Amino acid sequence: MGKIVLATSIASSLFLTFMLKMLHFFKWIKWHPTKFLHVVDDALTRWVVLFAILAVASALVYLILMNIRFVPAMVVGIIVGLAIAFVAEWVIYDLPAEAKSFKRFSIPFIVIIVTATVFIAETAIFHRQQIRKGNELPYDTSMIK
Repeated sequence: MGKIVLATSIASSLFLTFMLKMLHFFKWIKWHPTKFLHVVDDALTRWVVLFAILAVASALVYLILMNIRFVPAMVVGIIVGLAIAFVAEWVIYDLPAEAKSFKRFSIPFIVIIVTATVFIAETAIFHRQQIRKGNELPYDTSMIK
C-alpha cells in the first residue's frame, strides 16, 4: 500500500505544482504560489519545496479519503476539493466572511484543486476496495475440498 500512496501523492503533487506554475505564468491567479517560502532564495528551490509540501499533503488526503465509506468517490472528491480550494483562497486573500468575497476566487484554481482531489479520492477508494477484495477467499467456504 505504501508504494501506491507514494506514487499517487507524487503524481498529484507534480500535477498541482505544474498547474500552479501555469496559472501564475498566464496570470490566472493574482498571487504567487511560492510567496510564503520567502526564506528560500532560489526560485527553483522554492518550487521543489512546494512540490514536497504538496506531496505530503496529498499523501495525508489519500490516507484520510481511504477511510470514507458509503459515498461515491466522485462526490467525496468534489466536496473535499471545493473545501480545500475555498479555504486556500480565503486564507491567501484574507477575505471577510461576506457573499461578495466569492467574486475574488479563481475558477481555474478551483478546477485544478478539485481535479487533483478527485484523482486522489478515486485512487484511494479503489485501492481500499481492492485490499478488502484481496482478503476474501476465492471460493465458497461451505465447499468441501
